[in-house]
Amino acid sequence: MEHHELQRRLSALNILGVYYSAPEATKQYGKQWYNIAYKTFDAISKKTGVNVERVIGAASAVSPNNKWSKNVTDAEHLAQGWAAGADLQSIKVSTYNPNKAKAILILDIDNENMEQETSTTREILNGLKTKSFYDCIRYAGQPKYLQGKNAVCVDGHAKNIFYGERHSLSSPRSTVTKKEYHKIADAYCCAAEVINQIEQGPPSKAITGCQVQAVTWNHWRDLHNIK
Repeated sequence: MEHHELQRRLSALNILGVYYSAPEATKQYGKQWYNIAYKTFDAISKKTGVNVERVIGAASAVSPNNKWSKNVTDAEHLAQGWAAGADLQSIKVSTYNPNKAKAILILDIDNENMEQETSTTREILNGLKTKSFYDCIRYAGQPKYLQGKNAVCVDGHAKNIFYGERHSLSSPRSTVTKKEYHKIADAYCCAAEVINQIEQGPPSKAITGCQVQAVTWNHWRDLHNIK
């Protein structure tokens, strides 16, 4: 094994430890988390008439420092308001106004093919975490695409899991730098590769880096009683 690959695998050890300590029910739920998220936003799309890609994009824009339940509610209110021609600036969200402004820009994307729309959405989102969050939900049913992009949503919890240390999300030690983001995302993808080699299931059942992140994220919160 080459030195670089050995270093990659060593960087995934803490992630693998949390993954394999998770109960089977947590593993199954985590593996489906992004699919469930997609279905949640697809239901909002059908309810409001706003296409699901834009709903996911808007939700991703208002996701930073936002609880999941409020994240979904914010996305739904914005989509409903956009569909009704309401003043979206007057709609309150549970996160920062600049993020709401990005969500509005995404909802206003018009007359582009799907590839162009996705590219424009990712340009508006701009941040590494929000773009990864969008990709993980948008392509939840396309694991080969996600494997190719190494899409992993790295937040403070994901960083803590990587280092094997528990810190409050308000702590500077939970802040993810750009350099760290790529290293940590790659470690989750490496963990997925190791899991697939160990479990040797069919390609259709191969786990992705974003699924490993979802499993460990949920288990980590349970382990530390994080609400």
